[in-house]
Amino acid sequence: MYVTSKAVERAAALLDVLSSAPWGLDRQALRQRVPGYGLAATDAAFERMFERDKQVLRALGVELVAERADRSQLGFVYRLESKSQAVADFSALDVVVLSHCARAWEGTELERLARAALLKVGASVGQRLGGELGEPARFTTVPGVAECLAAVAEGKGVSFRYAGRDEVRTVTCWGLGLRFGHWYLVGWDRVRQGQRIFRLDRAAGLAVLAVEGPEPPASFSMVRELADLEPEQVPLVASLPLAAEDGEDEPQLSPSYGLVESALQAIKDGRTHLLPLGREVAGVVQGYQQKVAEKEAELRQELRVWHASLPDLAIPERSKAWKPVAAQRSRESAADQLMRLLLMVSLVESTGGLPLATLADFFTTTESKARVQLEGLASSVGFESLALDINSQGFVTLRGQQVLTRGVSLTETEALVLSLALDLSASLDTESFYSHLRQKVWASVAGEAAPDLAPMSERVGIYRADLDPMIQRALNDKIPLKITYRSHRSVTHRVIEPLALMVDNGPRYLQAWCRLSRQVRHFRLDQILSMSLVEGDSLTGSYQTGLGQGEGASAPISPRSWLTQLTKGQVAAEMMILAVSKRLPLALREKTHSALQRYALEIADENGVTFYKIPVAHTLWALQLLIELGPTVRLLSPDHLRASLLELLGD
Repeated sequence: MYVTSKAVERAAALLDVLSSAPWGLDRQALRQRVPGYGLAATDAAFERMFERDKQVLRALGVELVAERADRSQLGFVYRLESKSQAVADFSALDVVVLSHCARAWEGTELERLARAALLKVGASVGQRLGGELGEPARFTTVPGVAECLAAVAEGKGVSFRYAGRDEVRTVTCWGLGLRFGHWYLVGWDRVRQGQRIFRLDRAAGLAVLAVEGPEPPASFSMVRELADLEPEQVPLVASLPLAAEDGEDEPQLSPSYGLVESALQAIKDGRTHLLPLGREVAGVVQGYQQKVAEKEAELRQELRVWHASLPDLAIPERSKAWKPVAAQRSRESAADQLMRLLLMVSLVESTGGLPLATLADFFTTTESKARVQLEGLASSVGFESLALDINSQGFVTLRGQQVLTRGVSLTETEALVLSLALDLSASLDTESFYSHLRQKVWASVAGEAAPDLAPMSERVGIYRADLDPMIQRALNDKIPLKITYRSHRSVTHRVIEPLALMVDNGPRYLQAWCRLSRQVRHFRLDQILSMSLVEGDSLTGSYQTGLGQGEGASAPISPRSWLTQLTKGQVAAEMMILAVSKRLPLALREKTHSALQRYALEIADENGVTFYKIPVAHTLWALQLLIELGPTVRLLSPDHLRASLLELLGD
C-alpha cells in the first residue's frame, strides 16, 4: 500500500501525460489517458478532480494553459506552458540566510507556503534547511494577507466590506505591503473606477474572486505607494496614563490613523485621551483630540457593560466536543506531497544516485516512507517515464523524462512570500545582500512578466523606517544605553545593554540585557521616552553569565515566538475559554473566527456557540486581545482575567 495519496498519483500522471503531448490534449482525451479519471462516476465528478489537479500542478510552478484547436471536438486543448526552467544560483550561505528570514512567517497562515518555497530552494542546490542566525524579525498576519498575496500573484481580485460599512468593495489586487504595523492593499476599485489603498484590518468578509480590471502600470511600486503614507499627514493625539496625577505626567504624542484605532490603543496601553480641563498640547488639534476622547469613553463603557456580567453559557464538558486545531493545520496537501517527491527525484538524478538514508535526512522523513513514496510515484507515471531502482543497500538510482527530474520552480506566490520576509529583515539591516538575494529569488521563478506591466517583484514591499542613530551606534559599538521606559503600569529609568533589533509585525523591539531586572528584556522603541549613551561604560557581561540561570534563560525570544511556543504546546500555560455566538453578522463572525483560530488549541461547537481554548501568553496579551475584539467574545474563564480586564477599562 502506497503512502502517497490517490490525488498525488493522479496529479503526477496528469503531468506525465501532458508532457508526452506537447501539442495538447482536450478534456475527453485526458479523461481517457490519465489513470484515476476513469473512476469518476459523473462528468461533474471528473471536472472536480481535474480542477483540483490543475491547482496541484500550479503549486509546483507548472501552468496548464487552454488554447483553441480545430482538431478537438470540444474546440480547445490543454497543454503545459512552455517556460524556461529557471537555473538556481543559490549558495549554501544563501539558503541559510533565506531560512533565517523566512522564519518571520512562523505561526502565521503563510508558514507552510514559506517552508515549501525554502524546500525548493534548498533542494535546488542540495542544501538542507538549517543554520541559526539569531532571532529573526516576525510577521503577525491579519486575516486576508494570504488571500491577497495569492490574488496579486494570480491577477485576481478580492471583495470585502470596508470600515464597518455594508457596501461590498470589489478590487483588482495590484500590490500588498506593510507600514506603521499595518498591512495595506493597493488595487483598482471597480465601483470607484480608480486606484485605491485599503488597510486590511479594516476589511471584513474578504473573499478571492476572478474579476476583470486594469493591470498595474510598469511604473507601479508598492514601496513608493507606502512612502506616500507620510505620518506628517496624520493628526497627532495626546494621551496620559489612566491613573495619572494632575500635572505630574507629560502627555505622550502619537499619530492617529482613525478614531476607533486610537481609542482602542489607549485602552490597551492603560492610557487615556481625556486630558484635564483646559489643558492644551502643542501640535494637537483640540477638536480631533476631543472626538478621540469621546470615542474612547464610548468604547470603554461598551466593553465594561459587555464583560461585567457573567454570561449564561455552559462550557462543553464532553472531551469529544473539542476538536484540536493544530492537527488540522499540519495536514499535508497533495501539492506538498508531490513537490517533495519531485524534489527527491531531482536530487537523485542530479547526483547520479543517493542512499535512502540521505534522502530521508534531507526531507525529514524515514527511509521506509521515502522508499514507498518513490515507488508509488514511479508506478503512477509508468516505467518509460520514470525508471526507478533501489538496490539491497538502499541506494537509489533512476532515469526519467525531464519534466519529472528537473525539480520544481518557485511559484510567484512563494516568491512574494520570500520577498516580504527579506524586506522585513532589510528594514532592520540595510546590507546589500538582502536585495541581491531577492533578485536570486525572482530569477528562480519560471517565466517573465509582460514589459508593459509592473514586475511582480515590485508588487510587495515593506517601508523601511529610519532608525535612531544612537541605537545603531549602541548596537554596533556595544555601548550601554540609559533609557526612560514607559511600560503598561509605570515609567522606569534603567540601563540596558543592547543585543539585537527585532520587528514584530511593525512595532520594533530592542533586545537587551536589563541591569535593573537582571534578565534579557524586549523594549518597544516607541515606548522609550528618552535615551542617552553611557560613554566609557563597558558591558558588564551579565548577559552571558545570566544565560542558563533564573528567568532570563526561559524568557521568550520575542513576543511572537513566545506565543508560537504556547500554541504548539511546547510550554505550559494557563488556558482561557472564549465563546462566540453564531448569531453575529456573518462578516463579523468570520473576522472574529480568523483572529481566534490562529491561537486556539481546541475548538468546540454547541447550541449555536463556538468555544475556543486559548493559552494565555501573558495577562496583558490576553487583555489586549479581548479589547481588540470588542463586544463579540464572551470570556468564560478564568475569573481573575475578567477582573483584570475591568480594572484596565477603568471606572
